[in-house]
Amino acid sequence: MSVHSLEEWRKKRDERSTSKYQSPQNTASDERGQILTDEEAEHIAAVFTVVQAAKMKPYTTKSDFARTWATHVALAACEGLISTRLNDATFTNNWMVTADGLAYLSEVEDVLRD
Repeated sequence: MSVHSLEEWRKKRDERSTSKYQSPQNTASDERGQILTDEEAEHIAAVFTVVQAAKMKPYTTKSDFARTWATHVALAACEGLISTRLNDATFTNNWMVTADGLAYLSEVEDVLRD
């Protein structure tokens, strides 16, 4: 499984949606937009699961959950969605959701509702 950067995904999404070379729509539909591949959707769902778990019940860095989801925990941490930092001088051994992580959860939930 390869690691995908959330920032790269957002950049690709924005580039696709603003392309001036998009083909004209030839069938009627409710809304235009990109369609996620199964692999992209799986990564987004996995990161969502990791961030949601950190929000609901922060898990330790060496927990079974963190080990099982290690790749996606690392991705979420690199993107600043979860952190072990409590303040500028204090770190814990628990992964906790950040403000960016809460925004990510909200954004994904909004997409899923539509």
